[in-house]
Amino acid sequence: ASLTKLMTALVVAENVDLNKTISVKPEMLEAYGSTKGLEVGKIFRPVELFYPLLIESSNDASEVLAGFLGRQKTINLMNEKAKAILMENSEFVDPSGFDPQNTSTAEDLYRLAKYIFEARPLIWEISKGKKVRVFGELGFNIDELWNKNIFINDPNFLGGKTGYIKQSKYTGIFIFQFFDQNEEKRDIVIIVLGSDNLREDVQKIY
Repeated sequence: ASLTKLMTALVVAENVDLNKTISVKPEMLEAYGSTKGLEVGKIFRPVELFYPLLIESSNDASEVLAGFLGRQKTINLMNEKAKAILMENSEFVDPSGFDPQNTSTAEDLYRLAKYIFEARPLIWEISKGKKVRVFGELGFNIDELWNKNIFINDPNFLGGKTGYIKQSKYTGIFIFQFFDQNEEKRDIVIIVLGSDNLREDVQKIY
């Protein structure tokens, strides 16, 4: 489901100048759902669209970002990146995760989470609802975005992403920082797929 958007964000971050501009075209807004402020003719930098993409899980934002590189090229890059980081049982067919043919495993998603954590940590920072000041002013008011990453108020939460479509049920990747008995930091990734109650299942593991 929408865990797909993490790979979309990753390939855009690695293949696009995030301060270039994208003009929103009508065909980019044909995805399921709508995002306040994302309208035909408006112009955004790719990095601005990461906020509705990762916080509110905007399908429109994913399609606008994919449209910048070319939708099919973006999907091809997503699959190439999956192979490069040894996500051997994953396939991407759209940039939003709305198509049930996007498939992966908990192990593969761990590889994705770890790679982003080490190579593109600002993606996780944005998922927490944190304004990354290095990118300057934003075209979206973060406070108006509904953050679907359900543990944002936990001080140990380092970042995450949730998803839902009927076929996959609820899905989630969450990274928490704990301290062991020696007071050393441990970053723990919790990944749940096929859940009927994501918050409850993650809390049990937590």
